[in-house]
Amino acid sequence: MSNSNFLWEIILRDLKAEGLSPEVFETWFLGASIDKVDFVNKNVIITSKEVLVSQYLKGAYDDKLKAILKKNTGFDFNIEYDSLDNNFPLPTKNQTKENSIPAEELIKQNFLQGDKPSGAQHFYQKQSFPLEDYKKPVPNKNISNSKKNPTLNKNYTFDNFVVGDGNRYAHAVAYAVADSPGGIYNPLFIYGGVGLGKTHLLHAIGNEMEANFPDFKIECISSEKFLNEFLASIKPKNNKNDSADEDFRRKYRDVDALLIDDIQFLSGKTETQNAFFHTFNDLQMNQKQIVLISDRAPSQLNDLEDRLVTRFEQGMKNDITPPDFETRMAILKYKCGQFNIELDEETLTYISNNVSSNIRELEGVLKRIKFISATNHEKPSLAIAEKILKDVRTSPRKNILPENIINVCSDFYRIKVDDMLSSNRKKEVVQARNIAIYLCRELTNLSFPAIGEHFNKDHTSILYSFNKIAKLSKDDFPDIFENIEIIKEKLGKI
Repeated sequence: MSNSNFLWEIILRDLKAEGLSPEVFETWFLGASIDKVDFVNKNVIITSKEVLVSQYLKGAYDDKLKAILKKNTGFDFNIEYDSLDNNFPLPTKNQTKENSIPAEELIKQNFLQGDKPSGAQHFYQKQSFPLEDYKKPVPNKNISNSKKNPTLNKNYTFDNFVVGDGNRYAHAVAYAVADSPGGIYNPLFIYGGVGLGKTHLLHAIGNEMEANFPDFKIECISSEKFLNEFLASIKPKNNKNDSADEDFRRKYRDVDALLIDDIQFLSGKTETQNAFFHTFNDLQMNQKQIVLISDRAPSQLNDLEDRLVTRFEQGMKNDITPPDFETRMAILKYKCGQFNIELDEETLTYISNNVSSNIRELEGVLKRIKFISATNHEKPSLAIAEKILKDVRTSPRKNILPENIINVCSDFYRIKVDDMLSSNRKKEVVQARNIAIYLCRELTNLSFPAIGEHFNKDHTSILYSFNKIAKLSKDDFPDIFENIEIIKEKLGKI
């Protein structure tokens, strides 16, 4: 084992011991490693495959990693974060062979103590780290009471956002934006269905940004508020303050970060779009952070000017998909602690199996359970959960798998499965493949990257294929959508 890997194993061991969630551990640490250790200049370089991972580690775990290094070596190390897809210049000053001290030997000789069995002496051989179940999220950070930004909901933070497969990348990019606003992820466009945590992430960005940059001016609003204030600013002169239009421009351009929820509601509102276009340009030109939330991707926003769509797409886009079973269970357990409700595993499993569309429904069920149990002076139970859900519950949704969709599309279009999963560019193969990808997105909870794994394609290719079908008009292509309905019926019979 190399010196750097030796030290990295120590870090991984300590992170696992402190209860780091398996999801975070797999996503952000298993793909990284220590590239170089300089004990003379007290410098460590941690390298990952992607810039996003490096930025996330720096923003979220820099202090923690330094503390672990201090505990195991006795040195206060500076950490630099590099990535294989980024051309950060690696420090070379004073880093000659003469300065290089074997990390393993130095730690073993000078810092490991026999009476500390948790030390690095257990890492002379490569260790495995079995992943455990979800950990309960840590409580909210105590945000200073001196923070008076009325546009931010202080209950929405990164600490109480439950991360799962459907929102992991949106969460990571959101954190990177809060740590380095105005950088490469500008604008940030997050989209997804109702009740999946988009607004939570929006306010979490604002709260984290406020904590990191106390002097920042942050506006976190809905597009409806932007619209109403714009309309008020252009009323006839005799009905408004003469400076109202200038006040409006100054309010939204003299900010360090503009966070807007439900941007899709600007669709069809030409004058408001024009005002927002100029606001957007002014902020971006001055490297001010813009974060936009929508219920659909920019390309699917009808009646939105092309110049706005292209600007939304030039930054970072991330979607949030409905939570899978494990994430729903994690959310339920966290919310039970938040609402002070005790439910056994059987009841939690029942709720998770029967409420799968969004997080708000999960919260609603828990609140109703608490209310009924308190009103009837009885303990929260499975019976109460069944009573609440019996009127709204339908038969459990069939668990449609990507393999089912691929096979049914293959049979329907008489295309070999191997061809659908290949790079074959024949028109009929491409269409069948695109429809299969579209249905995987529509009928499952899989994210675009997860769907890509089934088709041997990357996230960008999957998104492109999905949009090729999603952007079609049913009036212009009735045959395609009729075929899609037939395929859905066949899937329903599986």
